[in-house]
Amino acid sequence: MYLQPGQRLGSYEVVALLGVGGMGQVYRARDPRLQRDIALKILQTDDAEHRSRFAREARAIASLNHPNIVTIHSVEEVDGLPFLTMELVEGTPLNRLIPPGGLEVPELLSIAVPISEALAAAHARGIVHRDLKPPNVMVCPDGRVKMLDFGLAKNVSKASLASAEETREGQIIGTLAYMSPEQLMADTVDARSDIFSLGVLIYEMATGKRPFDGPNPAVILVSVLNHPVPPIGGASTDLDRIISRATARKPGARYQRVTDLLSDLRALSTGIAIPTPPVIRHPAVAVLPFTNLTNDPDQEYFCDGMAEELISALSRVKGIAVVSRTSAFQFKGAPIDVREIGERLDVQSVLEGSVRKAGNRLRISAQLVNVSDGFHIWSERFDRTVDDVFLIQDEIARSITESLRVTLTRPATGVMVKPATSNLDAYHLYLRGRFLMNKFADLYGSLSGARKCFEQAVALDPMYSAAYAGLSETCTALGYTTFLPAPEASKAALEAAERAVTLDPTLPEGHTALGWTKTLFAIDMRTAERDFQRALEISPGYAPAHGYYALMLCGFGRFDEAIEHASRARLHDPLWMMMPFIMSQVMICARKFGQAEHQMRELLAIDPNIDGCYWYLSSALAGQGRLDEAIAVQEKGVELVRRAPFFVALLAIWYCRKGRTDDARRLLDELIAGGRCSPVWLAMVCGALGDMTRAFEYLDVAIAEHDDQVSFLGVDHRFDSLRGDPRFDAALRRVGLPVVPR
Repeated sequence: MYLQPGQRLGSYEVVALLGVGGMGQVYRARDPRLQRDIALKILQTDDAEHRSRFAREARAIASLNHPNIVTIHSVEEVDGLPFLTMELVEGTPLNRLIPPGGLEVPELLSIAVPISEALAAAHARGIVHRDLKPPNVMVCPDGRVKMLDFGLAKNVSKASLASAEETREGQIIGTLAYMSPEQLMADTVDARSDIFSLGVLIYEMATGKRPFDGPNPAVILVSVLNHPVPPIGGASTDLDRIISRATARKPGARYQRVTDLLSDLRALSTGIAIPTPPVIRHPAVAVLPFTNLTNDPDQEYFCDGMAEELISALSRVKGIAVVSRTSAFQFKGAPIDVREIGERLDVQSVLEGSVRKAGNRLRISAQLVNVSDGFHIWSERFDRTVDDVFLIQDEIARSITESLRVTLTRPATGVMVKPATSNLDAYHLYLRGRFLMNKFADLYGSLSGARKCFEQAVALDPMYSAAYAGLSETCTALGYTTFLPAPEASKAALEAAERAVTLDPTLPEGHTALGWTKTLFAIDMRTAERDFQRALEISPGYAPAHGYYALMLCGFGRFDEAIEHASRARLHDPLWMMMPFIMSQVMICARKFGQAEHQMRELLAIDPNIDGCYWYLSSALAGQGRLDEAIAVQEKGVELVRRAPFFVALLAIWYCRKGRTDDARRLLDELIAGGRCSPVWLAMVCGALGDMTRAFEYLDVAIAEHDDQVSFLGVDHRFDSLRGDPRFDAALRRVGLPVVPR
């Protein structure tokens, strides 16, 4: 509902509507007591989060006193309607002042410098704006610049504004085209996020166009996360340097304080040369999937496997930063210049290669390319037999470390790529299994095929630890997706993981598989922590170890630690498809439902056909009491997955909460008749229907059979109908979980 001119709100008389935002409306109003016009900002929502953000804006602005920041007069409420009164700024929003070709540098600086000064004042008080964009900057007729709208502002510690551990939000709020990568990824934000937004704004002032734009949010999001700001060119070298440093994708590579950026802007206005700061960092390399030059698509697994083995070997070398598989493999088959790939992955060098196979003969070409100029640092061609594949991998890895001038921690005579098996047939089956594991199409066919490959590999070589780790990972995936009954999946996964660790205690994949199996199937969950910690001791950057460890911590109610490890997993492998689901599960169990919702909506904006998103999104909505929306989302998901039991069961739970018990009973009958629904889900549905006797009977079976959802028994709101019953606490004790206050 909008206020009309002449209408009164308390002692204020509305003059005109000035604008409408996501949180309410802004009016020009008259304060008869002081005989002056003011800006009246009204919040018109019952949403608790919006009210909290509104109050935060008032506190943030009120704590500031700067000529370039709008002044707040009062915070008031009339008839349950909260509003604040502010200084009325007469002027033009910056977005209306920027011409198509951009502003001249002197005019640009006359606006950018005051904005930087305002941000510096805010940051000095521990306040991060988080929504800096042209409409939030007003330029007055006399040239004064005012920064508006601290509605997304966040108070952080003054002592650690540049710390990446300060403001963990876990959700995405702001305007996409101006948001920093960490804000888009719903990660920690601090003052450097504002610096990124300021760099984007300066670019737009200089060129008249946004550096990140597109027809829809998904395109913009991908652009911000993957593309650098293009250079302005011409005579704007120093301005380019300022923008490039401000908009570096990694916060550590940006200006660490806005005052440093301000100094460079002032230097630019006086014509003083802006120095380029030295950057000290470890050599970073990306290993791209090798090109298959054999006229046989079936050899694709071998080419991918070559790259994966090299990534694994180089990751163990101290002093080299190696891009994760999923980040490097996004460029597979893409006709993109290696220099652009290097820029997008933030590495100095890229390894690319090709494989041609004829019978038992191999021709492998590899070249290490310098991203800055596109020239080869090293290149080599290997004409060998298949029997020499491990020697070739070792020679390539060693040549890379020597070319990057990295001092190896092991003796020069040692091998970097240790043959995991002496049986080449087993090795090829292992590579084929990994290839299938990384396919998301035809999930059942891919996982079943991968399991068969790993089983054949260990049959040929019973000492092949990596193949056992792959077999364990495949069995857990088959159990989680209900393609394999939990008793069979848990038994096979545990045996394979234990065998992998016994054969090679230095294999991080083995320890991760063991910890994840124990966690997922609630088998001795307390010792799972030691398995994850050992994996991370061996390989601190191994993303799956961080991600699955986060889920184990979540089950114990240790949510802060879980979020930290989930964030580390995303840092090491930002494109790992499991990561958004892991973070959402943690947020749902921590009862941070709004943050889980944002995670899933952003993923659905990129691809609406990711069926798992509907499962997590509906759970986040139901947790907020928005049952109609949760049901609509889950009904769509049920059809997408062709009525998979765990989707149908979740829908039955939401039906119960909505009071649609007849519909819920109909679905329960369907689940029982189908014969594929695991007992833990039947326990949840029966509990939601109020049939506690059957619910705990099913739960007892679920614990005995190691059903995959039991590990979240103490924290997930799907089990809330069972909470409070003495049998529930007894069930928690049986699986070694604490009673977490809810």
